[in-house]
Amino acid sequence: GAMRECLQVAQAEAGPNKLWKFLSFFVVRSWNLYLLSLAAPWVMPFDIQAYLKYHFCKVGDQTKQYIDDFRRAGEHSEGLNAMPNLAALVGKNWRWKMAKAA
Repeated sequence: GAMRECLQVAQAEAGPNKLWKFLSFFVVRSWNLYLLSLAAPWVMPFDIQAYLKYHFCKVGDQTKQYIDDFRRAGEHSEGLNAMPNLAALVGKNWRWKMAKAA
């Protein structure tokens, strides 16, 4: 999905790297992220869902800028149709629609 597309762009920017290959092959798998989300309440001494909501609301503008920059890097390295999954997610997100209207 979108995460794998982002890792491919990052790998293209950074060059061949064993760490990126490891991350893209093992760590960024939906089942692995699901297991981490199940384990989080027992491992972390705070409400991870509340923390992530607060954090991403606080840094929302930076996150949008980072993702837009990332999409431009993907278009530069892979063409205009690069990262279709990320583009679809951005298109569904009401915050991007509000930012473009403003």
